[in-house]
Amino acid sequence: MRGYRILGSVALGVFVLAQCTGGDDGAVSSGTTAMSAECLAALAEPVASPVEDDAPATLAPITTCAEVVPAVGRQVLREMNAVLDYNLQDALKVHCQPCQQRPTYSRDGGYGYGGGYGYGYDDHGSSGSHFGCGGGGSSSSSQADGGYGGPRTQFDAAAGGWHDAGAAQGDSGGGGESADEYSTTNNQVAGVDEPDFIKNDGAYIYIVANRIFRIIDAWPAEGAHTLAAVQVEGYPTGLFVYEDRAVVYSMLGSATPPCSPGYFGCPVTGSGGPFVITVYDISDRTNPVRLRRIESSGSLVSSRRIGSIVHTISVVGNAGYGLQSLWSDWPADVARTTPYCNDRYQPLLAPGEVKAAFERLRQSNTAAIEHFAATAHTPQVPQPKVVDQRYDGPAPVTDATQLADCRGFYVANASDGLQVLTLSSFDILAPAPLGVTSVVGSAGAVYANQTSLYVAQPIRTSRSPYGWSWWSWYGAHERTALHKFRVSEGQASTTYAGSGTVQGHVLNQFAMDEHDGYLRVATSVGWVPDPAVHSAVTVLTETDGLLETVGILDQIAPGEDIRAVRFADDVGYVVTFKKTDPLFVINLSDPAHPFIQGELKVPGFSTYMHPMDDTHVIGIGFDAQDMGGFAWFTGLQLQIFDVTDPDNPLLLHKEVIGTRGSTSDATSNHLAFNYFAPKELLAVPMVICEGGNGNGYYGTRMTFDGLLVWRATVADGFQKRGGIPHADPAVADADGNGCYNWWANPDSGVKRSIIMDDYVYAVALDVIKVSALADLEHPVASVDLLK
Repeated sequence: MRGYRILGSVALGVFVLAQCTGGDDGAVSSGTTAMSAECLAALAEPVASPVEDDAPATLAPITTCAEVVPAVGRQVLREMNAVLDYNLQDALKVHCQPCQQRPTYSRDGGYGYGGGYGYGYDDHGSSGSHFGCGGGGSSSSSQADGGYGGPRTQFDAAAGGWHDAGAAQGDSGGGGESADEYSTTNNQVAGVDEPDFIKNDGAYIYIVANRIFRIIDAWPAEGAHTLAAVQVEGYPTGLFVYEDRAVVYSMLGSATPPCSPGYFGCPVTGSGGPFVITVYDISDRTNPVRLRRIESSGSLVSSRRIGSIVHTISVVGNAGYGLQSLWSDWPADVARTTPYCNDRYQPLLAPGEVKAAFERLRQSNTAAIEHFAATAHTPQVPQPKVVDQRYDGPAPVTDATQLADCRGFYVANASDGLQVLTLSSFDILAPAPLGVTSVVGSAGAVYANQTSLYVAQPIRTSRSPYGWSWWSWYGAHERTALHKFRVSEGQASTTYAGSGTVQGHVLNQFAMDEHDGYLRVATSVGWVPDPAVHSAVTVLTETDGLLETVGILDQIAPGEDIRAVRFADDVGYVVTFKKTDPLFVINLSDPAHPFIQGELKVPGFSTYMHPMDDTHVIGIGFDAQDMGGFAWFTGLQLQIFDVTDPDNPLLLHKEVIGTRGSTSDATSNHLAFNYFAPKELLAVPMVICEGGNGNGYYGTRMTFDGLLVWRATVADGFQKRGGIPHADPAVADADGNGCYNWWANPDSGVKRSIIMDDYVYAVALDVIKVSALADLEHPVASVDLLK
């Protein structure tokens, strides 16, 4: 983890350093002084971008494969024009400023190890926050203000409110002896199952780990043991179980370590390579039999199961990096940053010269893109390929024609990149062909309920001056395209319904929710520490193929970005952060006029919020120490919020765990968070590090690595029941690196947990340990996952 963090911060530090120009006492050139009025006039001119910020995103059907490349060409042309319009404004601002003197580096805050953009002392010796320049940064943290984050949880509108995600669902099959009460997958929406590497039905545990699909006889707990172990093709990533069928997803080729989508530096891009879906008949739990194999050339983005229907979202393409070869976003003879006063190679230019240079580049780019669209062949724009093999008869049946003629393809009018997003659906219980819909566009966060599936695709409208990068997507002009598809239980198909756009970017799937026909979307525009960053909640509804905005709450927490979101009926909970954690209660009862009804500020921030009941929410995240211009993380925290009175939300209970460097997979992956309401139990994976302080120093002494269990109640807060150890802290931390965990890439040894009656199962990738609630520290059984 440390290696990834250093690399990321160094790359960002180089970018920021390149943007900084030093002191403020540079001489004003005669050319700059003479064109001040001209600059003011040029900057006052409106930008006539071909892509308006409020233009709706729509999808048009494609009938033949020959239409794919021209459609992509039109998208590229739109993107190019939009980016040049934005960059032209930036260029005018650069060339309308005085030239800069060489900076005196001895006075700068500096860029220490992990500094990236930091907070420190500026050239005048005063402390404060700076976007890139004079930041400094600490040798112990690549993000002095504490970083970015995200959230998760679950709400069932049809059932009338918040519902426990861990209650037994009774649709995962099984047979034989079973626990009376047991936890299951922590899904966002009740009745819409999400993929995970482990499933449970109270009698059996189904798990894919170490390239093996295992079925474990899990009850009675003391006798837990493996019933079947089947070698899986590739690297398994997740599965579904329904009645007597199991669906296993696995990556072909090299496995890509996952990051936390939506968090700092981790856009939703998919798994990175082709994958296979394998369907097994598990009616005999000791002998799984393969029934179907579906191979896709795309990269797996997400999937959902509604009843017996599985919907899979994948993407094929190069995520936009190939666009750089078609066009340039900045004229070579126009300086990107204010030049030094003695720079003879990129001097300051008059506004007319800047505009002329951009127009020449626009014409050159247009010619290159139009030539590509007229002469390129379809293989240059990767098409998804699906090979469906069914083994339900005497001989396998193979179908490779699903996407060959490009039927069911759509193209968006917004610039979503050189990719093809495919939604494929099939019935676990039937051998019928796949239902397929494809969109020429990029990957994105996925939200689904029992009637709708949404994909939130980032629209690239700006670039960093140094090429494509993750931070080039975040800024004042960023927008997100929303595409809606209709789904229904029992129907192995997905129908395109409509599209729209919102400002900013979504954090993750919890930033979206549909209620009474209205889609609510929480977005942030920009990211901390940009002083212009702010957030919004937009309400949309489908009308004649468009997702039209009916209401918007803008300028939520200026200067902060979103770290967690949860919607419930007519209420939304939004957590933002820069130094403290404002929990906003947003009233959505009137879709046309959403408003902030209540606000609570506490130190740190939550990255995930989970309902305890209709009026109380548990938050997990990070405690923080306010340092004035920024904040240091000081450990993990659990909180219980009382939202009974939405005008006055309250913090009822808080539990701080460890110091800086402590980690839990549950802070960035809701599937690792297990609140089991029937027994008022909370189980969370934890690596606890002690010895840190509020000045940014990591704790260096690991004291626990395993699963912690609390009794969590509104009345009494968090009462620790104990923990199931996974590894000996002295051995696990022998190299001194176990406590230097980057907050957005947690790595706890335990990954999941299951509660069955009075037993708790701590699930790691090498072993499952089973303990009685009365004595968690001493497991009564264990299942080896490496044999």
